[in-house]
Amino acid sequence: MDERTLREIYYVPLNWVAKPSPVSMMSAYNRINGKYASEYKKGFTFCATSWFDGVMYWTGKRCATGDRRHSGCDIEFPYNGDNYEKLLTITMRRNIDEQIDACASRVVDLAYRCKDMQKGKE
Repeated sequence: MDERTLREIYYVPLNWVAKPSPVSMMSAYNRINGKYASEYKKGFTFCATSWFDGVMYWTGKRCATGDRRHSGCDIEFPYNGDNYEKLLTITMRRNIDEQIDACASRVVDLAYRCKDMQKGKE
């Protein structure tokens, strides 16, 4: 599927969901151009640079390659030791420290945003 189709058809509902500025969104389970949505870097990059300023997360054990952090997925539920080991292997093979730092930064921002929301701030 080409990027134009993704932007004009598939990303539109995500844009609607992002308008009220949620603090997080869950990645889809389906595949996009052969990659699971939680591992589709172009999609995360488009959403993050276009209209979503929050944490992306994934729930589920299936279809795990350990490549989600590299794509832009910030949190994975539930903890999966196999995925953690794969992430360590990927980190050792290539330098993805910047991506992991960016994920960690978004998760810390999420904690502060939730704390502010408890105090009644937006």
